[in-house]
Amino acid sequence: MSIRLTDGQSLLNEVGSLGTEVTEVIVELYGPVVTTYPKALEEGLAKSEVLTRSGIALAEGDQVVCFGESRNIGYVARLSAENSEIISEWRAQGIRVTFTSPLERCVGAAVAATRRSKNVHIHILGQVASIAYAEEMQLRYAEVVPLEDEGAMVNILALLNKDYDLRKAQFVLGGEDGKKYYKTLKEYFRRVECEK
Repeated sequence: MSIRLTDGQSLLNEVGSLGTEVTEVIVELYGPVVTTYPKALEEGLAKSEVLTRSGIALAEGDQVVCFGESRNIGYVARLSAENSEIISEWRAQGIRVTFTSPLERCVGAAVAATRRSKNVHIHILGQVASIAYAEEMQLRYAEVVPLEDEGAMVNILALLNKDYDLRKAQFVLGGEDGKKYYKTLKEYFRRVECEK
Protein backbone atom coordinates (compact mmCIF):
# COMPACT_ATOMS: atom_id res chain seq x y z
CA MET A 1 0.00 0.00 0.00
CA SER A 2 1.30 3.46 -0.88
CA ILE A 3 0.34 6.63 1.00
CA ARG A 4 1.07 10.19 -0.10
CA LEU A 5 1.84 12.36 2.92
CA THR A 6 2.01 16.12 2.45
CA ASP A 7 3.48 18.46 5.05
CA GLY A 8 1.02 18.92 7.89
CA GLN A 9 -1.16 15.96 6.89
CA SER A 10 -1.92 13.23 9.41
CA LEU A 11 -1.61 9.50 8.82
CA LEU A 12 -4.54 9.07 11.21
CA ASN A 13 -6.90 9.19 8.20
CA GLU A 14 -5.09 6.19 6.69
CA VAL A 15 -5.23 3.96 9.76
CA GLY A 16 -8.72 2.68 8.92
CA SER A 17 -7.75 1.79 5.36
CA LEU A 18 -5.06 -0.66 6.50
CA GLY A 19 -6.56 -4.12 6.44
CA THR A 20 -5.14 -7.15 8.16
CA GLU A 21 -3.61 -8.31 4.86
CA VAL A 22 -1.33 -5.24 4.59
CA THR A 23 2.30 -6.18 5.24
CA GLU A 24 4.05 -3.16 3.74
CA VAL A 25 3.32 0.56 3.56
CA ILE A 26 5.31 2.97 1.41
CA VAL A 27 5.00 6.53 2.72
CA GLU A 28 5.74 9.10 0.02
CA LEU A 29 6.80 12.37 1.67
CA TYR A 30 5.74 15.54 -0.16
CA GLY A 31 6.57 19.09 0.73
CA PRO A 32 9.52 21.04 2.05
CA VAL A 33 10.29 18.50 4.81
CA VAL A 34 12.80 16.45 2.77
CA THR A 35 16.40 17.21 1.92
CA THR A 36 19.53 15.41 0.78
CA TYR A 37 22.90 14.95 2.43
CA PRO A 38 26.22 13.67 1.12
CA LYS A 39 26.93 10.18 2.41
CA ALA A 40 30.51 11.26 3.14
CA LEU A 41 29.13 13.43 5.98
CA GLU A 42 27.21 10.55 7.54
CA GLU A 43 29.85 9.90 10.19
CA GLY A 44 29.67 12.45 12.98
CA LEU A 45 26.79 14.55 11.63
CA ALA A 46 23.38 14.23 13.25
CA LYS A 47 20.56 13.98 10.71
CA SER A 48 18.58 16.54 12.73
CA GLU A 49 21.46 18.95 12.10
CA VAL A 50 21.18 18.28 8.35
CA LEU A 51 17.52 19.30 8.53
CA THR A 52 18.09 22.45 10.56
CA ARG A 53 20.98 23.54 8.33
CA SER A 54 18.56 23.14 5.41
CA GLY A 55 16.00 25.38 7.09
CA ILE A 56 13.65 22.56 8.14
CA ALA A 57 12.59 23.22 11.72
CA LEU A 58 11.95 20.38 14.12
CA ALA A 59 9.18 20.69 16.68
CA GLU A 60 9.23 18.80 19.96
CA GLY A 61 8.50 15.14 19.34
CA ASP A 62 9.21 15.24 15.60
CA GLN A 63 11.16 12.29 14.29
CA VAL A 64 13.98 12.41 11.77
CA VAL A 65 13.73 9.67 9.16
CA CYS A 66 16.44 8.63 6.75
CA PHE A 67 15.73 6.70 3.59
CA GLY A 68 16.84 5.84 0.08
CA GLU A 69 20.41 6.03 -0.96
CA SER A 70 21.31 7.11 -4.44
CA ARG A 71 25.02 6.76 -5.10
CA ASN A 72 26.62 9.05 -2.54
CA ILE A 73 23.38 10.77 -1.52
CA GLY A 74 21.08 10.01 1.39
CA TYR A 75 17.67 11.51 2.13
CA VAL A 76 16.45 12.83 5.44
CA ALA A 77 13.01 14.17 6.37
CA ARG A 78 10.98 15.51 9.26
CA LEU A 79 8.05 13.39 10.43
CA SER A 80 5.56 14.88 12.90
CA ALA A 81 5.27 13.37 16.36
CA GLU A 82 1.73 12.16 15.61
CA ASN A 83 2.76 10.42 12.40
CA SER A 84 5.84 8.95 14.11
CA GLU A 85 3.58 7.32 16.71
CA ILE A 86 1.29 5.86 14.02
CA ILE A 87 4.26 4.43 12.12
CA SER A 88 5.63 2.93 15.34
CA GLU A 89 2.26 1.23 15.89
CA TRP A 90 2.28 -0.15 12.32
CA ARG A 91 5.78 -1.51 12.81
CA ALA A 92 4.72 -3.09 16.12
CA GLN A 93 1.94 -4.86 14.16
CA GLY A 94 4.59 -6.29 11.82
CA ILE A 95 3.94 -3.87 8.96
CA ARG A 96 7.08 -2.90 7.06
CA VAL A 97 7.19 0.89 6.56
CA THR A 98 9.51 2.49 4.01
CA PHE A 99 9.84 6.08 2.87
CA THR A 100 10.36 7.75 -0.47
CA SER A 101 9.83 11.19 -1.99
CA PRO A 102 9.62 12.89 -5.38
CA LEU A 103 13.02 14.45 -4.61
CA GLU A 104 14.56 10.99 -4.47
CA ARG A 105 13.09 10.12 -7.90
CA CYS A 106 14.21 13.47 -9.39
CA VAL A 107 17.77 12.96 -8.19
CA GLY A 108 17.85 9.43 -9.58
CA ALA A 109 16.49 10.53 -12.95
CA ALA A 110 18.78 13.57 -13.25
CA VAL A 111 21.91 11.60 -12.37
CA ALA A 112 21.00 8.66 -14.62
CA ALA A 113 20.08 10.78 -17.65
CA THR A 114 22.70 10.49 -20.35
CA ARG A 115 21.10 12.34 -23.27
CA ARG A 116 22.64 15.65 -22.29
CA SER A 117 25.53 16.62 -20.05
CA LYS A 118 23.18 18.86 -18.02
CA ASN A 119 19.83 17.53 -16.75
CA VAL A 120 17.16 19.16 -14.61
CA HIS A 121 14.27 17.03 -13.33
CA ILE A 122 11.34 18.75 -11.68
CA HIS A 123 8.37 17.08 -9.98
CA ILE A 124 5.45 19.39 -9.18
CA LEU A 125 2.47 18.62 -6.98
CA GLY A 126 0.27 21.55 -6.02
CA GLN A 127 2.48 24.33 -4.79
CA VAL A 128 5.58 22.25 -4.14
CA ALA A 129 8.39 21.42 -6.56
CA SER A 130 11.16 18.86 -6.12
CA ILE A 131 14.10 19.95 -8.27
CA ALA A 132 17.29 18.04 -9.05
CA TYR A 133 20.11 19.16 -11.34
CA ALA A 134 22.94 16.89 -12.44
CA GLU A 135 25.88 17.65 -14.69
CA GLU A 136 27.88 14.85 -16.30
CA MET A 137 25.87 12.41 -14.15
CA GLN A 138 26.98 14.13 -10.91
CA LEU A 139 24.37 15.74 -8.64
CA ARG A 140 24.92 19.48 -8.27
CA TYR A 141 21.63 20.66 -6.73
CA ALA A 142 18.59 19.07 -5.11
CA GLU A 143 15.87 20.82 -3.14
CA VAL A 144 12.18 20.84 -2.38
CA VAL A 145 10.78 24.36 -2.78
CA PRO A 146 7.39 25.99 -2.30
CA LEU A 147 5.83 27.57 -5.38
CA GLU A 148 3.44 30.47 -5.11
CA ASP A 149 2.99 30.64 -8.87
CA GLU A 150 4.80 30.06 -12.18
CA GLY A 151 6.90 33.16 -11.55
CA ALA A 152 8.39 31.54 -8.45
CA MET A 153 9.56 28.60 -10.57
CA VAL A 154 11.13 30.96 -13.09
CA ASN A 155 12.92 32.83 -10.28
CA ILE A 156 14.31 29.62 -8.78
CA LEU A 157 15.56 28.42 -12.16
CA ALA A 158 17.01 31.85 -12.94
CA LEU A 159 19.11 31.62 -9.78
CA LEU A 160 20.22 28.12 -10.73
CA ASN A 161 21.02 29.36 -14.23
CA LYS A 162 23.38 31.98 -12.77
CA ASP A 163 25.33 29.27 -10.95
CA TYR A 164 25.18 26.49 -13.55
CA ASP A 165 24.40 28.00 -16.99
CA LEU A 166 21.34 25.90 -17.79
CA ARG A 167 20.71 27.27 -21.29
CA LYS A 168 21.64 23.93 -22.89
CA ALA A 169 20.23 21.72 -20.13
CA GLN A 170 17.49 19.17 -20.69
CA PHE A 171 14.47 19.91 -18.46
CA VAL A 172 11.98 17.17 -17.62
CA LEU A 173 8.73 18.12 -15.87
CA GLY A 174 6.77 15.52 -13.94
CA GLY A 175 4.14 15.19 -11.28
CA GLU A 176 0.45 15.93 -11.35
CA ASP A 177 1.00 19.63 -12.00
CA GLY A 178 4.16 19.53 -14.11
CA LYS A 179 2.42 20.17 -17.43
CA LYS A 180 1.10 23.52 -16.14
CA TYR A 181 4.66 24.86 -16.15
CA TYR A 182 5.67 23.63 -19.61
CA LYS A 183 4.83 26.78 -21.59
CA THR A 184 6.37 29.10 -19.04
CA LEU A 185 9.67 27.21 -18.89
CA LYS A 186 9.74 26.86 -22.68
CA GLU A 187 9.92 30.67 -22.88
CA TYR A 188 13.24 30.61 -21.01
CA PHE A 189 14.82 27.26 -21.88
CA ARG A 190 14.97 25.42 -25.22
CA ARG A 191 14.90 21.80 -24.13
CA VAL A 192 11.80 21.26 -21.99
CA GLU A 193 9.64 18.14 -22.03
CA CYS A 194 7.01 16.52 -19.85
CA GLU A 195 7.41 13.03 -18.43
CA LYS A 196 5.63 10.39 -20.41
